[in-house]
Parts: sequence; C-alpha cells; structure tokens
Amino acid sequence: MSEQNPPAAAAQGARQSEASGIARFFRATEVDTRMLGMLGALLLIWLAFHLLSDGRFLTPRNLWNLSVQTSSVAIMSTGMVLIIVTRHIDLYSWLRGHGHGCITNNVSARYVRHG
Repeated sequence: MSEQNPPAAAAQGARQSEASGIARFFRATEVDTRMLGMLGALLLIWLAFHLLSDGRFLTPRNLWNLSVQTSSVAIMSTGMVLIIVTRHIDLYSWLRGHGHGCITNNVSARYVRHG
C-alpha cells in the first residue's frame, strides 16, 4: 500500500471531482460529446470557407441558397434510408434501373443527331 502526501492527494481529488462534475453535467443534460465534436468541426470548416472566400461564404444570401439546394437531397436521402431500413426495396434493383437509364442516356447522346 502506497501512501500519498496530503497536498497531492487533495489536488488529485479536486481534479477528479471537477472532471466528474463536468461528466455529471453532460449526463444530466444528455449532451452527446461526439455531436459537440462534429459541430465544432463543422464550424471550423465554415470559418475556413469564409476566410478563403474573402467573407462571402457566411452571408445570408449564400446560406439561404445552400439550404434550398441541400433540402431536396436531404428529403430524398431520408426517404431512401427509410425504405432501405424497412427492407421494402433491394438495392440491386434500384441500381439496375439507374444503370439502364445511364446506358440509355449515353447511347442516345452518342447516336442521335442534334438538329
């Protein structure tokens, strides 16, 4: 059994109580620390784009355009995830349908003469 001197033991206890206080706060408020990390990374990316674009990225007009452009993709991807998770569609049949569409588009673009 090793003995610690009282000031070192008191400092270690204070650090543990402080850390447990922060941990208790996150548990009590049900804040996901991984989500906070992702939000922090997103903010850093936004700031980098803002600085690299000479201050044109974080303008209200640009943020509105970004939200309008991404809303349709978000709605479609949410629907696709729900369909895939509930197992109402096979990914192969979805891929086969789009593959035929891509081939048809390529053939028509190559062999059809444009007026």
